[in-house]
Amino acid sequence: MLHRLLFLLCFPILCLRGDAPESSSNNHLGPIPEWVKPCDFALEAPLKPSQEHIQNLLTDVQRNWENKTTFIHGVVKIINQVIIESLSQLRFSFDPTYQQVIVHQIRVFRNGQWNDRIMTSRHNLIQREEELDLQLFSGNFTHVYFLNDIRVGDILEYSLSSIGENPVFSSHLTDIQFLQSTVAEEKSYYRLLIHPDRSFAIKPCNTSIEPSITDLSPTLREYVWEATETLPSSDDDAQPDWYVSEAHIQISQYATWKELIQQLIPLFSLPKDFVENPSAEMLTLVKKWTESTDDITKRATLALRFVQDEIRYMGFEEGIGGIKPRDPRLILERRFGDCKDKSVLLRTLLFLMEIPSHPVLVHASKGKRLPELLPTPAAFNHAVLQIKIDESLYYVDPTNSLQGGVLQDNYFPPYDWGLVISEESNGLIPLPEAPAKILTEIDTAINITSPSSGEVTTQRTFYGSDADMYRKLIKSIGWKKIKEGLLNDAQERYKGATAISAPVITDDREKNILTTQEVYKIPIRKRAGKQNLKVYSSIIVNELDNDINLERSSPFALIYPEWAKEHIHIQNPFNTWATDSENVTHENESVLYHFSMKKQGQTADFDIELRHLKDHVPLNAVQDYWNIMHEITPNPSLDLIIAVPEAKQE
Repeated sequence: MLHRLLFLLCFPILCLRGDAPESSSNNHLGPIPEWVKPCDFALEAPLKPSQEHIQNLLTDVQRNWENKTTFIHGVVKIINQVIIESLSQLRFSFDPTYQQVIVHQIRVFRNGQWNDRIMTSRHNLIQREEELDLQLFSGNFTHVYFLNDIRVGDILEYSLSSIGENPVFSSHLTDIQFLQSTVAEEKSYYRLLIHPDRSFAIKPCNTSIEPSITDLSPTLREYVWEATETLPSSDDDAQPDWYVSEAHIQISQYATWKELIQQLIPLFSLPKDFVENPSAEMLTLVKKWTESTDDITKRATLALRFVQDEIRYMGFEEGIGGIKPRDPRLILERRFGDCKDKSVLLRTLLFLMEIPSHPVLVHASKGKRLPELLPTPAAFNHAVLQIKIDESLYYVDPTNSLQGGVLQDNYFPPYDWGLVISEESNGLIPLPEAPAKILTEIDTAINITSPSSGEVTTQRTFYGSDADMYRKLIKSIGWKKIKEGLLNDAQERYKGATAISAPVITDDREKNILTTQEVYKIPIRKRAGKQNLKVYSSIIVNELDNDINLERSSPFALIYPEWAKEHIHIQNPFNTWATDSENVTHENESVLYHFSMKKQGQTADFDIELRHLKDHVPLNAVQDYWNIMHEITPNPSLDLIIAVPEAKQE
């Protein structure tokens, strides 16, 4: 696994642990290990355009797999005042259940000489839980050095060693070492020491750099990768999460994914005594579900909804707890667990109903990249479940609370690829995509009731994943805030809008259809000597993603899945339109947009459809996407002005 200590620059300290060692303790200090090879660097180098705040003079990582130690060494030059606040705090994080950090050196070069900063700076050992708001407790500790007297032009050097590997995977070396970042680097150096008899695969990505290989002794072989004056990688806004442009090296001692699966199977197996000793509450739940229906898929759905809704998400990820699920009986008793805990609990409940299932490891945002990776447990950050009923496979996410529908149409996120943890599994499998279907329909009726006012009725109908999302939103922030938000949106579009009645929500969770309805009175204001009203499209205002830079060098991320349709009907008894119509469709490999308009007599109708066909716009299609978005946005037909006679003065 990749166990590089983070050199954290600008994150807030979130919490302190009361029993942390005293700040004056120096038991984490020590000399550089003898096996480390000195890595030279230049004190001066021409500034590159990307080096606005900081100049990376050296990134040096040396890993001795035989003694489970990783040496980290960095040298940076401070270019301007902006970065000083961040660099004045050096932070080195580690998991105390299996890791130890030894700090070797912190010093500053100024006016031709080096000055030590370890003994002159305040040191604290803290516990900073950055993800606690996300219901994750890492248990990590952080050594923090508050550096004195840091100035523009200083060169800061630091080095430390991390000792220890997670015992679950310490039998196999895996690593991903980056040789490039979003800022130009003067020198990147990666050195690996390992026994010559250990076989492993090496995969260079976005680089042609090959390692130099030297046998240092009969029991130690050295691999060295070195890159100098590397250009910055792409740093565009809205890159897909799975996109990686940096040069990097993958290393894995796993010969196949099957080998990793075999190592994971014992971790995800049910407790040995479970068959003889299931909890009474589990048996009660299973009895209730089996007595309520003879339909196996409905029984499975009932168990899924229980785990999703009644077992809250909370993970203790320190040490082995970040990898091995806890006893499902404990999870049920506590009423909380993380993704792997909830998946194993659901598997256990299904097992008691004789419904087979298997855990599946996925990556929540980078699943598309998995086939490009060498086998490694670091490829995954999430666990879901595969359920088998009558030769049909269903994939469910037990952490996805408040879902609606039945098992057959249960929304499963686009994780792309997964690793099924079972004896029959041999490697990565492609995961099913959600069937293409409309997720949101918007119907708006505008009725001009007088020369100075009108009524707008909007009904939004959400299906599938959009219904799930809206249901969670209501649960999270409350219906009161939702109503306030709807009114604010209406008033932003139609200045002076007032609610005629309170918004209404209807939720059919079994069919997974959620509907909201709003009714507003809107004023018709006088502009340029005429009473008129401008009509707005919710899709065009809220859904179109046209903030794209043509100078980008990477794909452009899109919300996916996305499929919305909107119909706007206008009834205006105060004037008659000449018959007119328009019908236009824009489509490429990433997006479909359709617009139609028909005006006739006292009515006007608009139909708008937006559908994202994939989760990104490829780089070679960015110009075409930009063209489409900029044809849609200024469409003059959307700037419909409804003219009415001026209100008579009384």
